[in-house]
Amino acid sequence: MPDSAKNAERVTNQSSRGVRRGAFWQTVLAEVRSGDLSLGERSNRLCTDSTWSTDMNRIAILAQLITLAAGVAISGECRGDPVAAPPPVSVVVLVAGNVWDGLADAALGPMEILVRDGRIAAMGRTVERPAGCRVVDLSKHTVTPGFIDCHVHVTMRPEDEGAIWALAPADKAVLGVQALRVLLDRGFTTVRDLCDMDFGGYTTVSLQRAVEKGLVTGPRMIVAAHLVSTSGGHGDARPLVAAQTPAAQNNLADGVDEIRRVVRTEVSRGSQWIKFGATGGFASPADDPAQVPYSSMPAREHSRR
Repeated sequence: MPDSAKNAERVTNQSSRGVRRGAFWQTVLAEVRSGDLSLGERSNRLCTDSTWSTDMNRIAILAQLITLAAGVAISGECRGDPVAAPPPVSVVVLVAGNVWDGLADAALGPMEILVRDGRIAAMGRTVERPAGCRVVDLSKHTVTPGFIDCHVHVTMRPEDEGAIWALAPADKAVLGVQALRVLLDRGFTTVRDLCDMDFGGYTTVSLQRAVEKGLVTGPRMIVAAHLVSTSGGHGDARPLVAAQTPAAQNNLADGVDEIRRVVRTEVSRGSQWIKFGATGGFASPADDPAQVPYSSMPAREHSRR
């Protein structure tokens, strides 16, 4: 075949391939934009096709797919298309066989409760059921308000009471996470923690903040980090260790000025209320309930912070 004929045939083939590739990319763009085919699916299909099987063609295809992806994203932004839909509002309808609201003298009977984003929005014999809401069938159960426990120690266990002072803050935090989940599962939505037995840490304050941020599942916590105590009083754990062992506690206060200092420290570190031992106690090593280590004057000063 003459060279001129070969050149003409080569130009014809190249032109034909160019037209075919142009049509191909128009098809890819339409399929990706419509959602009928992902870029990954198109790439996999092409790379296994004999027509596009060479390494160089694969590289060229992948490069053009990347460029196409960027173009699709940019064109979507230019059109004002949302990049991601906002999260839907959480809506739950509780169908209760019986309800006691904590105010009435008797149960109210069957009721429905509409909950939006964790808050009660409506209650009645029937309530609105928005599209897509989750319906929880409690028709064989009684629904009540959340319980409040005013005296818990979430970082302590009765079986470990003798060794509680020897546990590291991390160990007690793990115990606290477990206790908070159990309390919530039992219907307690608020608890008041009456101090952590800790020489110097603020484990319960950390747990309270973790629950507030949603990092730990549990009831709302109101915490007093430590029991403010006199030396040798209900909150003094130093007699549990050898006399020559250095042991500094941040909750011990003897006299008005020290009480002020300790209370201010407790508040600054996150305590939401103050607990103090006006008398001795049962579980402490060096006192008894009959002892009254704080006089009335320090107690009054204590209440003023």
